[in-house]
Amino acid sequence: MKKCVLISFVLIIISISMAGADTGPTIGRGYFGSPKPIQEFYDQELLKEIRNGEDNLLDRFLEGINCLDDTDFFKPTLKKVQEVIRWKALHREDFRKLASRLPQIENLLARFPKKTDPKTIEFPRDGGRHLDKLVEWWYWNGHLFDEEKREYSFEACFFRFGPLIHFAHFAVTDVTGKRFLFERTFFSPLSCVLSENRLELKYGDWEIVPVGQDFISIKAQAKDIAIQLLARSEKPPLLVNQNGYVKMGVDGYSYYYSQPRWQTTGALRFKERAVKVAGQSWFDHQWGNFFLSTVLGWDWFCFKLTDNIHYNIFSFHSLTGAQVNPVATIQYANGTQETTRIVKLEPINWWTSPHTRRKYPSGYVLTLPEKNSVFTVKPKVIDQELFADPFSPDFIDYWEGPCTIEGNVAGKPVQGQCFNEICGYPKVAP
Repeated sequence: MKKCVLISFVLIIISISMAGADTGPTIGRGYFGSPKPIQEFYDQELLKEIRNGEDNLLDRFLEGINCLDDTDFFKPTLKKVQEVIRWKALHREDFRKLASRLPQIENLLARFPKKTDPKTIEFPRDGGRHLDKLVEWWYWNGHLFDEEKREYSFEACFFRFGPLIHFAHFAVTDVTGKRFLFERTFFSPLSCVLSENRLELKYGDWEIVPVGQDFISIKAQAKDIAIQLLARSEKPPLLVNQNGYVKMGVDGYSYYYSQPRWQTTGALRFKERAVKVAGQSWFDHQWGNFFLSTVLGWDWFCFKLTDNIHYNIFSFHSLTGAQVNPVATIQYANGTQETTRIVKLEPINWWTSPHTRRKYPSGYVLTLPEKNSVFTVKPKVIDQELFADPFSPDFIDYWEGPCTIEGNVAGKPVQGQCFNEICGYPKVAP
């Protein structure tokens, strides 16, 4: 669900920076929940470029907005761009080349939203980008072991918001050593390449790309952590909510599917340790037109039981703490699936982050009454919070990591592997 990061989401812009050797704007330390900061970012970057007589980002922006099935979100920015170009073109001859964009801007301002949803998800096409939607992310997590049976996990998520905002989150847990590290990196749009017809994207030197007919390469790296993995899917896609179309809080809808079982091998680095690893990973892909400004946060779970049954379960929670639009989708060993919307979550314990003072659930009893199923989820490492630095107080902190899971399904004891993501819980006083 992000992802939740969780996504989950739309950016809160905190700073503008340059990423390495990239050219063009990037966004420092942010996440998404409100439309206003996004509009302010687009206004700032585009108007700055136009006033300098440049058009690289403008052309990319207009091309991207032309793809959207609903341009209303960007119309305030389009109007400001239109006004500045008209003024500059009137008073300076060297700016008149920008006036050639005015007819395109006028057409975009006159467009009405297209009613095209819901559509049927198709593969491999829908592994690629969806420029007709505002928000999109591609997310991986995995449970891995080295040759000495030392346990690790990872999560990597690549986000896109509109045609210019691209960023990624990456975390590695040394489960055996009880250590956790993470990184958030924002990329120039000029350094990002996204396929439109299959799962293939590169954000700088981070990537999710096909290798041959059957494999996907997953690569991400930061100062103290890195992965270079090769994964092959062993299960058909799981369409969340049965048809892959889910309500996102009360703000809109998202297309959403998972590919829940990938055999995964490769290399992992955690500080001083560089090891060969093998295990299993999970992939999610979401895209749609939505903001999560009217829900406080979410609780999300993906897990595989030893009988080869996979679960994708999430629930938003409102400002009052009530569950909003819970959904549990189950994929059985033969590839068939079912969905239930009756999901009960009960925290077992609570953990207060020493980094942010946020108070998170630490373990859950998760009940699916319609499926006669009860599960107990407990974190393998307590401190797995991806938190903002002190200079980015508006960043949305969240907890994410591997968990143990055991329980009972229709009277049968079960256990398996679980990943849990938690966002939107309040801070407590010291």
